[in-house]
Amino acid sequence: MSHPLSLLDPRAQRFEKIWNTFIRVRLPWRRTLDASYWGKRGRGESHGPEQYVELQESSRVLLDEVAACVSDPKAKILDLGCNVGRHLGALHKRGFANLYGVDIQQSALEQMGKVFPDMAAVAHIEHATFQDYLPKIPDRFFDVVFTHGATVELVPPSFPVCRQMARTTEKSVVMVIHENGHAFPRLWETEFLRTGFLLAKILRPVHRGSEASLFVFHRMIP
Repeated sequence: MSHPLSLLDPRAQRFEKIWNTFIRVRLPWRRTLDASYWGKRGRGESHGPEQYVELQESSRVLLDEVAACVSDPKAKILDLGCNVGRHLGALHKRGFANLYGVDIQQSALEQMGKVFPDMAAVAHIEHATFQDYLPKIPDRFFDVVFTHGATVELVPPSFPVCRQMARTTEKSVVMVIHENGHAFPRLWETEFLRTGFLLAKILRPVHRGSEASLFVFHRMIP
């Protein structure tokens, strides 16, 4: 099935954001790499774990915002889509000790202990999809939830990922995402506002030369 507008057309992008935010049914012309693809990626393959070891400039901006959201080194911090653990490793070096991560890529989690052994020894890491992991987490369990890259961007709109992120977070949600250039664009500000989280900061782009944006949401309702 073809789309009546180019997917690069601003009208098409606006339509998809509204559709994915309120209708939540996968559009027939959209195809994406599902969880089974990501879960099977191994070393030396496209999207393998060795591609996610080094911090990017956007990573450093993200980590600064996460650290600014909490002052307690014992704060519970979750990395959605932690992969091999580059962001958790950086937070551990900054003194944060109560770290959590979830990812579907088994090979990445196996590499974590080799690449970031000190962090991996103390962090709470789980091999799962977001759809399986988030619903079993208690309300407001984490102080901060963050994500970087094509993590929440690839979650089908049928799963209320924003609502689940907000439900499990006490203080803040921090994201570096591509707002348009992925399978399931959404009205992120609208989705989080409906859960009681206010957009406190946005950087478009997250840094010069990047195509990604930074979003920082804070809980409004005690």
